[in-house]
Formats: sequence, C-alpha cells, structure tokens
Amino acid sequence: MTEQMNVPKLRFGDFSEQPKTLKLIELSEDGISNGVFNDPKKVGSGYRLINVKDMYETDYVDTGKLTLLDIGAKEFGKNMVRYGDIFFTRSSIVPSGIAYSNVCLSRSNDITYDGHLMKLSPALSRVDPTYLSYKLRTWPMRTRLIRRGKQSTMTTIGQADIADIPVEMPTLPEQQKIASFLSKVDEKIGLLSGKKDKLTEYKRGVMQQLFNGKWHEQDGQLTFTPPTLRFKADDGNEFPDWEEKKLGEVFSISAGGDVDKKHSNKVRTDKFRYPVFANAETNKGLYGYSDVYKVDQPCITVSGRGSLGNALYRNEAFYPIVRLLVLKPQFALNLKFFEQTINKLNIYNESTGVPQLTAPQLKTYSVLFPSTNEQNKIASFLTLLEQKIDLVNSELETAKEWKKGLLQQMFL
Repeated sequence: MTEQMNVPKLRFGDFSEQPKTLKLIELSEDGISNGVFNDPKKVGSGYRLINVKDMYETDYVDTGKLTLLDIGAKEFGKNMVRYGDIFFTRSSIVPSGIAYSNVCLSRSNDITYDGHLMKLSPALSRVDPTYLSYKLRTWPMRTRLIRRGKQSTMTTIGQADIADIPVEMPTLPEQQKIASFLSKVDEKIGLLSGKKDKLTEYKRGVMQQLFNGKWHEQDGQLTFTPPTLRFKADDGNEFPDWEEKKLGEVFSISAGGDVDKKHSNKVRTDKFRYPVFANAETNKGLYGYSDVYKVDQPCITVSGRGSLGNALYRNEAFYPIVRLLVLKPQFALNLKFFEQTINKLNIYNESTGVPQLTAPQLKTYSVLFPSTNEQNKIASFLTLLEQKIDLVNSELETAKEWKKGLLQQMFL
C-alpha cells in the first residue's frame, strides 16, 4: 500500500486512478425505495423480513435470525431483497442514529424488508456492495447522512434527502480489493469475539460447578453436599466441609463518602496518584484521582448504587466515594475467592426509589466458603482463566482499533 495526495491516505499500490464522486442514487440499479407494512397480525409465517433491529446486530444482515411476515406474492415481488441490497433506517430518536446502514449478502429469494427502512440496490456491474457498506459507515459519510435528517419529536429522513449525497468511488477492482481485505479483518475480529465468548461461557459453567455446594438437613442432621467440581489438597486428601457465615461476620463493611474538590483531579499526576472509585461498572468504577486515600489495605468493594452488588478486588490505596461499600477481612482469607462468591449472590434492592445497597443490608447476606487452602486453589484457577479472557479481549480490542484506523485511511 502507498500514500498519495488527493486520494485515500492508505491505498493498494496497484491502483492509481482518481476516485470519482457520484450521487448516491447514481450507484443504484433502480433508485431508492420503501419496504412493506409490517402488520403484527401477519407475523410468524411467510417471507423472511429485514427489520430495523436487524440493522445493528452485525456488520451485515444476519438472515438466519429474521422474523417472518405473511404478505401476498405480488407485494413480495415489488419488495424482494436481492444480493448486495443496502438498507437505511428512516427514523431515530437521536439524530446520530438516522440513516444507519447495513447490507444483505444473502442470495436467497425469500426475503423482503420493513417499511421503516429504505433500500438501495447497487448496480453490481460497477459497485461492490460490501465496499459501499463499509464506505457508508465511515464518519465522513455518516456526517453527510445525519445532516440531511429532519428533526421534530423523532429525527426522520427520506429517499429524496439522501439521493444526491456525494459518494467517492474508486474503480470496481479497487473496491473489490478493499472489501476483500476488510472482510478478512472482520473475519479475524469474528474469530476473536467467538473465542472470547467461548471462554466466558466456559468460565460461567465452571463457576456453577465450583460454587454449587450446600448444607441441607438429612435424617435430622445438617449435611454438606460438596460442589460438583472440587479441588483436592496437595497431599491428595479431600478438603474439609465449607463454612457458612454472614458477610458481616467475615468482613467489616463501611460506605464511601465524598472527596473534597481540592483533593481530587480527573487525571493522574505525581500529586494526585491515588485512584478514586465510585459505583460504576465501566473502567472498574474509576472516577478520578486524589492526593489522599481512605483505604490502604487489600479489600473488596461492592457497588451500593446503580447495578447493585458488583464486587471487585482492590489491592492498592484508594478513595471510595458515592456510598461505594468497602469490605475489609476480619481474618485470613483469599479476597479473589470472595470477589467471585459475592458476585454470585442474588442481591436485590430493598429500598424504594433509587436502587441502593447499604452496609447493614449487605452484612446480612450469607456466604459459603471453604478452607483458606481450597480458596487459594479456586482463586488461582479462576484468575488464570480470567487472564486468558483478558488477553483475548485485548487482542479483540486491538483488532477493532486497527480496523477503525483502516476505515479512516482507506476511504475519503
């Protein structure tokens, strides 16, 4: 690939012809049209239907997940979907969602589309539909489309609004080469995404088997039924039965407060080096940084607002805010094990109004736990599994960022 002036920054070296700017409608075989009325009474049988919801799930319309709509043969004939058809959403609650596009790459002859969508059938003799789909999702093209929307209660857009939007198009062979290259990138992203999903599902299944032990009454006596999946001690012997205690017997639990503005900063500096954590799930609840800390020992935090009961192991000095609950162990235990245990609790909102979880409420929840040695084995196994998931996720995010950069450089 080479870089040239007045053309995309990144380009395959065997192409030199200047891209042509055409109106969107000039790329079509037969204009831009609306779909069929999606009558709820006719759903469940008939032809497969591309709906608004099908626009957002994947980078191409997944025809294996389409619903059915029973319409007449004549109406279907007027609205039949062909290979390479591009669809646009006609309305959106927010302007940024208007004219969102996707492509159908199926060659089946039993698919139609909803009236809340617009369809453009590319002239396949000069337009590669996969290339055009990538092009329409670039930020410059999205900006052009969004600007044509009409705002009222909803943002809407019609065929006439998008028909004359300019689109820079290289020759068909160059389109095909770009589309093929980006499709391989998408294939890599899909493989990584699938690998991550399988590892996450495996972890979920393992967790169910590691933590399904329970105490129950049998012949008038309490008996412990061990988990389905259980480790043995290093000498090959079984570990002792698990204990059951209230969280308030295992941890001292307190709630975070507010941090003074003069002691906080949005970014980390030499002075403001202690993280400030709140209840959010994103970025592990990181809110900012402070020059003072409130907690300086390994502990667990549990969200007391929003998504209740989300437990995270912390191993650094930090400042908890917005009623983030801090759990400090009262005796020797493995905090990573208890992080997993608390996350499996069915914590529910006991308050009216804004969902919240208080320290007194959390103290009453019961947990089952094994000896410290068994805790360590379970925690080590799950930590290794989480590291594998994190590694795959890192590779996935890197691939997505690489694709994002390619889209910025390969299209005008």
